[in-house]
Amino acid sequence: MSLIALARRLLLPTAVIGAALAIAGCAAPVFRDTSGVVAIAPLDVQASPSRFHGARVLWGGRIVAISLVPGASEVEVLAYPLDRDLQPRPDLPPLGRFILILPSLADPSVYAAGRHLSVLGQVAGVRHIEQPDYVFPLLKASEVNVWPWGFMLDKRPNIRVGVGARSLRGRMNSKRNGADAIQWINRRVRIAGTMQA
Repeated sequence: MSLIALARRLLLPTAVIGAALAIAGCAAPVFRDTSGVVAIAPLDVQASPSRFHGARVLWGGRIVAISLVPGASEVEVLAYPLDRDLQPRPDLPPLGRFILILPSLADPSVYAAGRHLSVLGQVAGVRHIEQPDYVFPLLKASEVNVWPWGFMLDKRPNIRVGVGARSLRGRMNSKRNGADAIQWINRRVRIAGTMQA
């Protein structure tokens, strides 16, 4: 068997498996129905609360604190822009703060300070506080996705596909022909097999 035939024999299954893994790795959308979402930030609502009351928005950010109130939970969030996967981008400048209103009591370990979330919801007004003087937009949640710790580290795919040509490069460039290279591979496989037994 020639070296070219061997390479074809190995590359085709590798390409098929790689394509199958790439298709299987495609994630489902975070929120199914984002129709009617208005592209505004918490800072826009702070500047003009009455203008955006009732607007359907898609925000995200880092959890600052959680408060359990009778029949609900309030999560203070430092907002960041979202990327195309609807994940917060804490490497970009923040877009203000907002209070996320959850309709039930939330587990403080899930909504722990420092975690990131994305939320689809409706602007339900604002809350003024005096010390310091600040206006928090209130967001009534429809859907919430709390991202796992370290989700930002998974942004770059770490997929490598190869057939071991790198380890054979020196062998192929030497004066040996393809048959010698195949014999060398077979010896290596036998040696590795005896080490595992």
